[in-house]
Amino acid sequence: MTILKVLLITSTFILMSNSHGYVTQEESIYEPLLLKVIGNTYDKAYLINLTDSEWFRTTPLEKVINRNKNVKIDPQLLEKLYTVNKTQYPIEWQPILVNITILPSSIHRSKDIEIRCGINAQNRTFRAYHTLSKVAFSADGTKAIVKHGIHCAPLSGARQQIVVFIKEGDFWIISKLMLLSIS
Repeated sequence: MTILKVLLITSTFILMSNSHGYVTQEESIYEPLLLKVIGNTYDKAYLINLTDSEWFRTTPLEKVINRNKNVKIDPQLLEKLYTVNKTQYPIEWQPILVNITILPSSIHRSKDIEIRCGINAQNRTFRAYHTLSKVAFSADGTKAIVKHGIHCAPLSGARQQIVVFIKEGDFWIISKLMLLSIS
């Protein structure tokens, strides 16, 4: 099944149902983004339960704007992303199609790599996890922007990225991606 078909099915499910009976705009962005990143609906993924405001406090907007010269994301949209992410927010999203386990934010803040990456005496492999920002929307409601991170994935592409969506009818489609870092 192509990713476009999966996104269409995802959007239909999202519009039909979720844990609180309605779909927030952020949920309509998070689900297709993580489905695209994970690549399927059955592999388990982990998500930190709070938005990643720390990244916005430690990464100057000017640095991102300089990196944006090739990607050409609307600078006002980038500024709005920074504005809405000054504070941390709980992620109360209950995924419909992606297999997400929510992790406490203390894991992401830990300086201990074994805690952060889920390593223990029985399991010496890394457990990658995702972070998301609060989503910023354009004034006309046709564009959305979110910062996404994958952590503790040393051999499978740990990275930070900004993703821009455009609204086509009732669906949000990824239109631009700015890679910020990869390890």
